[in-house]
Amino acid sequence: MPLRTLRLVAIYGGMFAIGSAAYFHQKIQGGFRDAEYYKKATQMLRRYGPAVEQFGQPITTKNIDLGDTNSNCVDGYNAKMSIPVKGPKGKGVLHLNATRKDLSTAWEIDRLDLEFNRPEQRWTFYVRKNNDEQTDNNSDELEPGLS
Repeated sequence: MPLRTLRLVAIYGGMFAIGSAAYFHQKIQGGFRDAEYYKKATQMLRRYGPAVEQFGQPITTKNIDLGDTNSNCVDGYNAKMSIPVKGPKGKGVLHLNATRKDLSTAWEIDRLDLEFNRPEQRWTFYVRKNNDEQTDNNSDELEPGLS
């Protein structure tokens, strides 16, 4: 094969590989964003007054670090994630823990921690009362607690 043909194959092959990687990365990120535990946690964050004061509105989420398997791991029954969040006034990380009893039941948020730019500014703002009872997640009931 001529060298010119090999170069073109390499260039187009590389472009295809990079394009495929970007496509699948976005599909995986979208899968997390569509997950029930992700939606519930971000809704609770947006209703939490101190977070709105710290970040401003709107509070948006950024892509999670797919390579950080210690902070971002999900199986069929447990979800642990660190979701980067951002607003007009600042950035932070929403840490969530969620569980469900079996694959046919809804996800329950067990704990939400909020971190503002620095690790020493992290606190728990939601803990589910116990594993058997549902709690009302109105913003009036979400109290910050030091972790």
